Amino acid sequence: MIDVSKYEKIGEFRDGEIKWSLSRSLNIVYLIMIGDDSYVGSAKNIHRRFSQYVSALRNGKYKAKKIQEAFNKNKSFDVYALDHPNNEFLRRSESRFIKDLNPTLNSRKDTENIFRGEMANYGRVVWGRTHNISCPNCGQRFPVKLGAVIHYCDKEKGIPDGRSGEKNPMYECPNCHKSIVIMIP
Repeated sequence: MIDVSKYEKIGEFRDGEIKWSLSRSLNIVYLIMIGDDSYVGSAKNIHRRFSQYVSALRNGKYKAKKIQEAFNKNKSFDVYALDHPNNEFLRRSESRFIKDLNPTLNSRKDTENIFRGEMANYGRVVWGRTHNISCPNCGQRFPVKLGAVIHYCDKEKGIPDGRSGEKNPMYECPNCHKSIVIMIP
């Protein structure tokens, strides 16, 4: 079971209505606790996302059978904030929390699809020029000269590049001074 004492409780669904302790939250990775079961998700607008959840769950029409069954059994849930990443790192952060917390209502397929979708958003093959890249830690853009820019890999956040050796150059962000690895095929 997940120790929720580490996280801020931001909402709860009881007696047919959801109550929030935050007025508005954009770009959030959240944890839902339905009894002893757990689910990690992300949303650009959590209030809109949960109005969709509640409507489908009340009507017994939620697409994920395990979540619907847990809700039918408990009829209530709590919502916790796990992270507030920048928009471009929302799904990556969600994937990291799914791997770290191993929630009972997420499937491993969720993590794999998130990671593939995230990686597809980064970089383009462009040979022998200077490129402006964004630091995945602070968002600062800075120029680097590369043979090719394909994907970012953030070792400090545990996103592996799946490769080794000198082929993937490491840079330091001039703003936050954290390491960034640029993946090159």
